[in-house]
Amino acid sequence: GYPNNIIVQNNTPLTLNVTYPAPSALGCSGYIDIKSGSSVDMGTMPYSLNSGTDLTIAGTLTLSTASGGDLNVGRNWNRTGTFVQNNRNVTFNGSQDGVLTATGGQLFSFVYLNKSTKTAKLTLASEVTVTDEIGFTAGTLDLATNGKFCTLLSTSTKTARIAQSNSVNTAFNYGTGNTGQFIIQRYVPAKRAWRLMSPPVSGSNATISQAWQEGMAFDYATTGTQASDTLSAGYATHITGGTIS
Repeated sequence: GYPNNIIVQNNTPLTLNVTYPAPSALGCSGYIDIKSGSSVDMGTMPYSLNSGTDLTIAGTLTLSTASGGDLNVGRNWNRTGTFVQNNRNVTFNGSQDGVLTATGGQLFSFVYLNKSTKTAKLTLASEVTVTDEIGFTAGTLDLATNGKFCTLLSTSTKTARIAQSNSVNTAFNYGTGNTGQFIIQRYVPAKRAWRLMSPPVSGSNATISQAWQEGMAFDYATTGTQASDTLSAGYATHITGGTIS
C-alpha cells in the first residue's frame, strides 16, 4: 500500500530499486523524515520519489542517476543534512503552502514550482541558488517574508536559465530595497571585449546605473580622475568613461 509517513532512522542506509525494482513512483501521502546518520539512495530508479507534505533531510538523500528519478515535495523542505541531486528535477507541488529551510542555503540544479493553485505559496526561509534551470507553472514564490534571495548562477562552464513558465498561474512576492529579490548572474571572462548585455527591461531599478552600479558612478565630478575615485569603491560594476548610464 501507500504509506502515510516514512521515517528512516537508527543509522539505516536505505537503497531503493535494488532487490525489488520499483514498478512505479514511490512515496507517501504525508512526510518523509530522514534522520541524522541515516540515508536514502534512489540508485538507478527511473521513477519519482514523492513526499505528500514535508521532506526533512537530517541525514543524506541521494536522487536517482536515471532519467525520471525526480523528487516531488508537497509542502515544507527542511534540510540540515546532505542532499545530492544528480541533476534530477525537484518540484514543489500540492495545494498546501510550504516553507524552504536549508542550512547554509539550498543549491538546486533543476527546480520547479507547480502548485495546484496560484495562491499556494512556497516561502523561502533560506537562500536558494540554481545552477541549471528554474521554472514556474503554478503557485506563488514568496521572497518577501524573510527577505531571501533566489540566485541564478553563472560560471565559466554554464549559466542558469528560466524554463518556459506560466505567467497567468504564477505570482511573486518581492521584498523591499535590497532584500527578497532574484539575482541573475552573468559570467564575464577576464578579457576586454564587447559584450551584449542589458539592464532589467522594466521596474523601478531598470537603468544600468541602478541595476548594476547601485547608483554609484565614478566620482569624476569631484576628483576629475578615475585613479582618485573613492566614492564608488566596492559598488558593483564599474563602467568607465562618464557618469550617465
